[in-house]
Amino acid sequence: MEARQEREPCVRAVRFEPIFESAVEAKTQNHPATKHSATAHIFSVTSNHALGQIARLASGEQRRVFAWSTHDMTQIKELGVEREPPVENAITGARVWKNKFHSDVEFRRERCGGRNTLANYRRLIEYPVPSILDRGNVAHRIRAIREQLTTRGCYDALTAAKKRHWTKLLHHNWYDCDRIREVVMRAAADLESE
Repeated sequence: MEARQEREPCVRAVRFEPIFESAVEAKTQNHPATKHSATAHIFSVTSNHALGQIARLASGEQRRVFAWSTHDMTQIKELGVEREPPVENAITGARVWKNKFHSDVEFRRERCGGRNTLANYRRLIEYPVPSILDRGNVAHRIRAIREQLTTRGCYDALTAAKKRHWTKLLHHNWYDCDRIREVVMRAAADLESE
């Protein structure tokens, strides 16, 4: 792992399923990432387009692209993107870092995901996440929003509760991406300093 100079991330609202298009579009002007990054640029793109852009940026700027699991990497491959970004599993480097710098820490087994979960590494680096976003309600929220979008047709027709679900999902996603980045950056800096 190599530590890179801090760069402000460019945020893209990616829609992996067409059913979510109206929800993604509704939040491009008021996306939760704008609360965390003054220079966030929010725009809606399809997953294939986003991954193609990520591949070009990674190549052109000599950046590395990380996912938190082999599952995420498999999902990217299954999309069949023309120009797939070279994605690395962040857990690999994080494990080396943990074993070298925090060998005294014993991770507890999470109910989903084993020991090397992002939540365990989040606690290790003391990364703060609002408790409402750290409870693992993602799948439930996605299903509930998908169901209402299917029956009601668009984001504007969702109930207030489902709109709040969507906002929480966007916040949760932002925190997940930023947590991965923080773990990778911390691990790279520590390993490089040796």
